[in-house]
Amino acid sequence: MTEAERFPPVAQSTDMRYSISGFPEPEGTRIYDIIAGVIRAVSDAGMDITALEGVTVTPNYHEDLSRFDTGLPNQPTPTSEQFGRGSAMSVNCKRGDVFKSHLFLDAGIAADFLLNEADPARAIATNILLHELAHVFDYGRLCRDLLDTSFPNHLSRWLFFLTNATWSEFFACFATAGSDASLDDYVTLFTSALRECPKQVRAELVGGKIRDITELMDFVKNRFGLMFKFAGYVLGNLAGTQRKLSDTHPAVWQEIVEVGFADTWHQLDVALRQMLDFEAWKDSSIYDGLGRCAISYLATQGFLLEDAGNDFRVKILPLS
Repeated sequence: MTEAERFPPVAQSTDMRYSISGFPEPEGTRIYDIIAGVIRAVSDAGMDITALEGVTVTPNYHEDLSRFDTGLPNQPTPTSEQFGRGSAMSVNCKRGDVFKSHLFLDAGIAADFLLNEADPARAIATNILLHELAHVFDYGRLCRDLLDTSFPNHLSRWLFFLTNATWSEFFACFATAGSDASLDDYVTLFTSALRECPKQVRAELVGGKIRDITELMDFVKNRFGLMFKFAGYVLGNLAGTQRKLSDTHPAVWQEIVEVGFADTWHQLDVALRQMLDFEAWKDSSIYDGLGRCAISYLATQGFLLEDAGNDFRVKILPLS
């Protein structure tokens, strides 16, 4: 698939506001020029990033992000795990009746824009920016295509919130795969989550403090949603470079097989690749493939989910 096929030409404006802190004036201005130049180049290449309202570069990334007014009920939550900590995010916002995105970059990432163009760290920083701009494109398109859609039942809605980040990261990694040399890092993140998240859920079931089923399922959604999200990173990069994990990381693939995740991996890959057909984005049913995949995997972890109209039923089975 060519870049033109992925991003058909659009007419757009890239007027927005910038906030760059943590740097003296000469360096801050240079960082602004570089970021603005990348954004203009992406726009000129045909990626519709009209949803982008602004860019914030800050040395207080997590603190400023937690205080940012999104206009939505939930505050942004950057990844902060023992095996990974976020440093860039495209934050979803609502301004009146319009859905927008705002880019946050940690100053430590932005500082690499000051390096020589041949420096690998600068290439990584540039790809991080491109990755987040792909999120802007995807969020703007999702809001346009699915703005008036509804979920047929509560279970479908719950599954959407478990799997939406999987699609989002798959697409961003797919769109930037040609310039992204981070596959090893993505694989490390995913394998760490694959080892830890199921253990965390089981520990909560056996000796945790959660007693309310709604709270428990929120925890399940958070943990397994994170694991699926990291799988999306890997699958997106592999799809964009036309490779297979069994070829690039055979030992990791063997681990996936041994822990019983291989069928889920294949189901995720099929469902995500089908979602690349943007003509199919008519309503929330575009997420049904990911939902079925999540239901199948949760069953292997002892959670049997069943639609119950305005709610859904959960039967929890003991695991040997």
